[in-house]
Amino acid sequence: MRSEIACSVVLLAVIAGCKRYPDSYAPPEQRQPLTFEEPPEFKSFIAMSDAAAPLHFVKDIRPALEGGAWRWTLKQPTVRLAAPKDHGLKFTAEVAVPGITFRDTGPVAITVAINGHTLETFTLARPGPHRLEKPIPAGWLRSGDDNTVTMEIDKLWTEADGDVQLGFILTSIGFTE
Repeated sequence: MRSEIACSVVLLAVIAGCKRYPDSYAPPEQRQPLTFEEPPEFKSFIAMSDAAAPLHFVKDIRPALEGGAWRWTLKQPTVRLAAPKDHGLKFTAEVAVPGITFRDTGPVAITVAINGHTLETFTLARPGPHRLEKPIPAGWLRSGDDNTVTMEIDKLWTEADGDVQLGFILTSIGFTE
C-alpha cells in the first residue's frame, strides 16, 4: 500500500509538473487618458470679428472674416444664440448691402425667423449699412437653451460667370435689451 501511495504521489507530481501556464507578456504601453473640452457656451450677441463667432454658425455664413469686421452671407444665414431670458429682448443685426451688388439686385428683403417664428421682413431699399431691430414676442426664446436665428434674403447677387453668389454683409447679430 505504501508503494501505491508513493506511486500516486509521483504520478500527481508528474501530472502537476506538466500543467501548462499561460504565456506572459509585457504590460501595454502607458498612454495619457483622453480629455474632452466642455462644449462651448453660446453667446446672446456676436460680432463677426469675435473669435468665437464661427462656433455659432449653422449655415450660409462664409468663414472668411473680411476687413477684420464682417462676413459675407449666402441665401439663408443661420446662427445659434443663447438667450439670457425668455422675454423683453430685441433682435438686433448690423448688415450692409454694397453698392456693387445693389446695382444688380436692386432693393432686397431679409426675412428674420427665430426658432421657426417669422419675426419681420426688412426691406433694404438703398445700398449701405442698415441696423435691423425688432422686439421679440414673449415665449419665442428659450432661456438656458440654444435659439436658432435665420435671416433669409430674397435675391442673391450672382457674379457674371455664375460661379459666385452672395447675399449681404453681416457685421453683428443677436439679442439685446
